[in-house]
Amino acid sequence: MNIKLIFKKILIVLCDLVIAGILLCVFAFFHHVLPRKGNLDNIVMIPKPSASATGFQFPVFGDETPMQTATPAATDNFSVSPGENSSAEATAEATALVTAVPTQTIAATPTATDTQRFPVQDENSYMSENVVVNMSTVQMGSGRSLVTYHVADIYIRDIECLRSAFADMTYGENFTQSVLEQDRDNNAIVAISGDSYGMGDAGVVLRNGILYKYEPTTEDICVLYYDGRMETLSFGEYTKESLVEGGAYQVWTFGPGLLDDNGKAKSNFNAGNYIMKAHPRASIGYYSPGHYVFVLVDGRQDNYSAGLDIKGLAQLYEELGCKVAYNLDGGISAVMTFNDEIYSHPARTREVTDIIYIGEKL
Repeated sequence: MNIKLIFKKILIVLCDLVIAGILLCVFAFFHHVLPRKGNLDNIVMIPKPSASATGFQFPVFGDETPMQTATPAATDNFSVSPGENSSAEATAEATALVTAVPTQTIAATPTATDTQRFPVQDENSYMSENVVVNMSTVQMGSGRSLVTYHVADIYIRDIECLRSAFADMTYGENFTQSVLEQDRDNNAIVAISGDSYGMGDAGVVLRNGILYKYEPTTEDICVLYYDGRMETLSFGEYTKESLVEGGAYQVWTFGPGLLDDNGKAKSNFNAGNYIMKAHPRASIGYYSPGHYVFVLVDGRQDNYSAGLDIKGLAQLYEELGCKVAYNLDGGISAVMTFNDEIYSHPARTREVTDIIYIGEKL
């Protein structure tokens, strides 16, 4: 009798555990998997200031003064994580993927004849009246420290040529598409994976002049203003009111910020141990209003690219000469597209909730 009673109690406990597990799975499905549209009742529209960010000055180009993409030497020694030693064959294959820094020219003030021939583009560059993009791929290190990264050097005349997009063009949770699908849906010239806003509860989501969400976060944020400036801010350095009144145009929440006020690589970063380690990286940098850069670091691929840790990424941006730089969601999220194709060389990819991209003025 006692044995039967004990068996019955064990069976009841097991049934309770199974039911609890099912309920947890159902909760996880609805909360973390099933797409849910976001609440649009409290969005805040931030209007573009009347005297604002149009007509950013392109560099003074002439037929004899080409624009060179700012790219550090391939021999620079940045911090990477160890991988496997490269064979000569694998190294040759990886090197074949590296393109020379492209050279492009554009008239300082496009004429009617110029605009008739725009846009002009090839496999590594795009040029129009409002946008110039030069693409390059650089490899540095060797053996276990081999790293390959891709640079999109960007000039825009109008701040609204730099935009963000949501997967399925819908604000909410768990809406995902590949970076390439989002690129094509939005007619992007060049795009990178964003901050994965739709996978977390806290943070600031401000996209294309619309504040969708303001939830306190301890993570660094990156703010792009209508006047073209960019800065990274830490907890306590901003409020909802300061972002709105300051004319914020985009805010991304992931981080950390990579450079100090003098454009030097930080020595301390607002990031946990996992983020600090070497991974594939997506990131954005700022030179001056109208001049930006996307950097995508491939990783987790022996004999091709080990990835970069946060210190190495910060050092890279210091070498590029940026004033501000910010780390976005990386790992298998990190993808760069150009000319409606994947430009980077990811080991594998996943769908993401958002992208940052360059497009012609709407």
